[in-house]
Amino acid sequence: MYVPKHFLGGDELAAFDFIDAHGFAQLTGLLDGELFCTHLPLLLDRDRRRLLGHVALGNPQAKALAGQKVQCTFAGPHGYVSPSWYHSAGVPTWNYQAAHVYGTCQLIEDNEAVHDLLRKLTHQYEAGEATPWQPDYNPGMIKAIVGFEIALERVDLKFKLSQNRSSVDQQSVVHALRLRNNQALAAAMVQQLKLDM
Repeated sequence: MYVPKHFLGGDELAAFDFIDAHGFAQLTGLLDGELFCTHLPLLLDRDRRRLLGHVALGNPQAKALAGQKVQCTFAGPHGYVSPSWYHSAGVPTWNYQAAHVYGTCQLIEDNEAVHDLLRKLTHQYEAGEATPWQPDYNPGMIKAIVGFEIALERVDLKFKLSQNRSSVDQQSVVHALRLRNNQALAAAMVQQLKLDM
């Protein structure tokens, strides 16, 4: 991913925080010489520098993942920015936050390890529920998925949030985003740019 210095989102720790907060990813690799992408939630194991997930056994990508270099893309808030929002001249653009992770994928062959992965994924995404669902997976269901882990080789973090604009323009963009109900992107700009508004 092209990341100009002024759009650098932070170090690896910041990237890991972003991935934890935006765990739904696009897993892209090669399938029969063509790019293939699966949308799925991934779990970050910071200590081992691994992403963990699973795909359906019927997904064609499942057969191609072992030993393959892949890219995982995580997207945060994003939205259109009109030059009419600026106080000085500009062009139309798009503000966004994204992390790209590159690494080599290995299949998880052990059924208990796959079961453990499912428990961890469920725990992460059920944590916000008033009454979290407790995992109770039928062994037959486990056989219908393919677990994998990706050893992280590179992590890019890009926060394109009008850092190249004046503070007056930045505040104007935040105001316009709030009026258009893009609260998440407005909040990301306020936090990242440390705007007092």
